[in-house]
Amino acid sequence: MVPHAVADTIGTLPSPCMPGPLSSYIALGPSGCSLDHVVFYDFAFSVLAVGGGALPVASSAVAVNPAKIGEDYLLTFSSAGFSVSGSEFVRYLLAYTVDPHPILTFESSMEVDSPVFPGIASITTNLCLNAPFAGAVCPTTTASVTVFDNGITSQPVQSVSFPPINILGVRNEILLQANGASADFSSLTNKVGFVPEPAGWLLAGPALVAALVLCRGRTRR
Repeated sequence: MVPHAVADTIGTLPSPCMPGPLSSYIALGPSGCSLDHVVFYDFAFSVLAVGGGALPVASSAVAVNPAKIGEDYLLTFSSAGFSVSGSEFVRYLLAYTVDPHPILTFESSMEVDSPVFPGIASITTNLCLNAPFAGAVCPTTTASVTVFDNGITSQPVQSVSFPPINILGVRNEILLQANGASADFSSLTNKVGFVPEPAGWLLAGPALVAALVLCRGRTRR
């Protein structure tokens, strides 16, 4: 088993994360892939429960699209198969680990099509701060965010902040339950936010000092 490359260290990072099926990300194993200096690895996808005749979507039918916006790093998981109706229900687990320089924030957001009440699409993301999950167990501190839509009320985005950490375990627990109607979502986006690069702080430093001096000058007047 090849260990993943630790981000922000001297050494070769794994290949860049590219758009592709989730099955290809799972096949990367502990080596993972990288977005700039950030490594994503140990992807897993499984069906936790299914009933009512639902046909669970396979990992090969889930598209992964990585993106970097400033110091925010995003993975978007999408599929036309995240849908149930009638008496159908499915619970999925989509998990992975992030290894960058200090992480400060995590955000989940979902895009839905047209869930009909009382059907519900809900995603609870459990986070393990400063360690990977060992199965479902986090050996350190945990945090979580939840997004949902039941056709009447919704919470499409939720984020959480925490003190800087170096490793983040992520477990997205996805519930689709039709409850005699329908439930669906088209995509889930996980976003992690980081401490800016040292060079960025240095570039920002003179401008910040100048702003503070100007502010103090105005206060004295």
